[in-house]
Amino acid sequence: MYKDNDKVYIIFEGNMEFHQGKTGGWMLIGECSEEGIEDEGFCPFLVVTLIRKYPQTEAMKLNNPPVGSLEEM
Repeated sequence: MYKDNDKVYIIFEGNMEFHQGKTGGWMLIGECSEEGIEDEGFCPFLVVTLIRKYPQTEAMKLNNPPVGSLEEM
């Protein structure tokens, strides 16, 4: 489980890598906005859940393709 550390992480396009191990899989790599804080891997499902849960700036857009569409795959 992820512990909230009150830091802001930015995920840039292409910041994705595969992590090995029990809690591994594809991770979005967040770069912390503060100096000296390590980058952190986030599960894509967690990222989407947080984006939906909290208000975002106008620049943030989350496209939800219709269920069963080719875009959803």
